[in-house]
Amino acid sequence: MFLFLPMQRAPRLDRILNLAAVLLIHLAVGLSSAQENSDKIFRSAFPLDSLKNVARSDAQVSANILIKRVIEAQGYQYATSTPENHSEFIPRMLAGEFDMFLMFAYEYIRQRDNYGITPQVVGSMESEDPRHRLLLLTNTEKPLESISGGTLIIQVGTGELSRIWLEEELAKQGKSVDDVFTNIETGSNVGKAALPVFFKKADACIVTEESFDIVKELNPQVGTRLKTAAVSEPLLSTIICLRSDYQEIRKGQVKDVAVNLHKTPDGSQLLTMMGVKKLVPFEPHLIEGVEKLLRTREARISDPVMPEVLSENETEPNEDSPSEDSNIVASQLNEDLENE
Repeated sequence: MFLFLPMQRAPRLDRILNLAAVLLIHLAVGLSSAQENSDKIFRSAFPLDSLKNVARSDAQVSANILIKRVIEAQGYQYATSTPENHSEFIPRMLAGEFDMFLMFAYEYIRQRDNYGITPQVVGSMESEDPRHRLLLLTNTEKPLESISGGTLIIQVGTGELSRIWLEEELAKQGKSVDDVFTNIETGSNVGKAALPVFFKKADACIVTEESFDIVKELNPQVGTRLKTAAVSEPLLSTIICLRSDYQEIRKGQVKDVAVNLHKTPDGSQLLTMMGVKKLVPFEPHLIEGVEKLLRTREARISDPVMPEVLSENETEPNEDSPSEDSNIVASQLNEDLENE
């Protein structure tokens, strides 16, 4: 992050919601002929805790714009929802309230036997692999072994996956999360998670490998001062799903629109903005890493597979924190280091 280049602010609305908007608008075009004479409302949900770098106000504005465009342009009914988190979303999903939804992969594994869910597509990064590795980072001057009662910051967007993985990593050392960290917070982007560790205001952070690679490329000093204490296997964060009893012909139309989104100018632009090359069909092997992690945890303890959404020591991110892209993170890093 220390290539001191001019930075430009990206559009404020969250990248993933923009992607969802474009996907669903194109979906509306594909389904318009089939739904022309139908009063059926196509319902979707995008839980806020599965979206990175988005304030609640941004999500609601984006959803409202999406609904307005779809209804006015296509002439049929459509509704989208942005539940606060998966705790709110899951009961509504189980009640059959949504036709299409974005959900955490580990929640899909947990709920697939309780409710008919058909995975459709996932986002593919530059590596062509939609999965990512989680990194546990510490300051080189304070290694993991020396941390007790410390502060951990987790980059948003993976839900409880980061904590589940951390539990298993520390269990290998005969420790629990509470033995090492008494304060667990969330950072709205990689900068908000990594910078406090860089400046010794926090003891460790968990970020995705691709996010940290961007930080290191822009600012080599961060990569030098932060040490990787643990690396996860490739894990899938989120999946776009349809309920299983949705019409088969419509399922095919959804997938067809999604996997061809990168071929349209607006779709390609939004995919590029969020660092995703394209959307690809879901394949069962993509969740094998998450399944293995949950089996390992289940074998170690007798508790249910999934922990509570937040433990006593964890805090919610600021709901109205502004969305930021990697350029803004770079600018923040540069400013902070100059003032160090």
